[in-house]
Amino acid sequence: MRLFQWFKLIIFSTFLPTLLSTVLSAVLSTSIAFADDEPPPSTWSIERFSEDASACSRAFQPDSVVTERVCRKCLSEIADHASRFDRPHLLASMAKTQCEIKTQVFPEAEYTGKSWYIDNDVLGVDNWIDKNDDRNYTMGIAYARNGKRYSRGRMANSRAWIDDLFSLHALNGAVEQFHSAEIGVTAFTPGMLEEVSPILGDRPYAGLVYYASGKTTAYAKGYTDKTKLIIGILGLNIARSGQRFMHNELEFSNQDPLGWHNQISRGGEITALYSWERINKYETSSKVWDIAFSRAVNIGYYTDVSAGFDLRLGRIVSPYYSHIANPLSSVNHGVCYNCDGNDNFFFLNYRLRIVGYNVMLQGQVRDNPVEFSDSEVTRVLHEAGIGWTKKLCKGWQFTYALSYKSKEFKSDFEREHWFGGLYFSKNFK
Repeated sequence: MRLFQWFKLIIFSTFLPTLLSTVLSAVLSTSIAFADDEPPPSTWSIERFSEDASACSRAFQPDSVVTERVCRKCLSEIADHASRFDRPHLLASMAKTQCEIKTQVFPEAEYTGKSWYIDNDVLGVDNWIDKNDDRNYTMGIAYARNGKRYSRGRMANSRAWIDDLFSLHALNGAVEQFHSAEIGVTAFTPGMLEEVSPILGDRPYAGLVYYASGKTTAYAKGYTDKTKLIIGILGLNIARSGQRFMHNELEFSNQDPLGWHNQISRGGEITALYSWERINKYETSSKVWDIAFSRAVNIGYYTDVSAGFDLRLGRIVSPYYSHIANPLSSVNHGVCYNCDGNDNFFFLNYRLRIVGYNVMLQGQVRDNPVEFSDSEVTRVLHEAGIGWTKKLCKGWQFTYALSYKSKEFKSDFEREHWFGGLYFSKNFK
């Protein structure tokens, strides 16, 4: 029976991205063109860059006097001939010399890729032991497109205005910049789904439909800035319809969720969020492991700060900034020029989060049948995840993640939560 449920989930997740792609295309009012896969450029060894025939043989010397023309030529050589693993190390070496990297080394194409994900309790550890735990964060579905095209438009301009306000994404020393547009749905529920009346003390029903504009800038000195602006609507029936479809039609649960009329901001209420994250990579020459440390701020329907780490172990080709392993994040893989590598690795991540306000628990402007006061919200949260990422073929990549979140509120219904996620991406480079 459970094998049949998994089969239906695969079919469901196969057709859903097509629907989301159509909606996203309509929102952006543009036709989405699919770029052909390009053959990889010829790869030089690190020793080749140190030879006299290479412009980098002079540019890499800290004490030598080099012209701007030599610096530009060396950057072109790195972009055209360095392997994806060696590029960050070569650029870091160059950044320590007289050559200032003032523009992007890897230009962003109009369309660089696409990605989507589905999170659900049925993919988590509780279902492995045949225990229904359809509560807390119960479902997330999103679809995203990447490329320079998504640096334009009202949402992108609004995000860029906020970025400039905080002096983020400066081009000086940038290795790469890439942009994204995303549309998705998330849902939260209490434990007793067939209870019609409000369940005081348990997590309220909450659903969010959103559209997001994101930007990532990676720097030669080994750190990355990521920002995202999200505009969404709380309280619509899309999350309710999605959950009831998965329960009643796909038979993932024998419980019919009947309490959605008690959800946060029922009927619709606009909300928003702006997030910033800085990721610093720990420098290592190893090709079998790397670790990056992050700190982040969210302002909006989630208002919090966090810090943590992401560890990868296995065959690692893609850069550290392409892997987005933060629990409850949207889209687990950033699609960029420098990201299409033959990856096959396991990952482990952790975040310590300090919560200021959570609309999904406390409500926003309207009064709600169930909501928590400030004193009932847990301020310190622990989030963790483990998973596996595998390059498939022709730019396709797959990730499975198992995520954990500690107790978010204080009551007799307080509980930890596990959920699983399937993530797919296609890189056009």
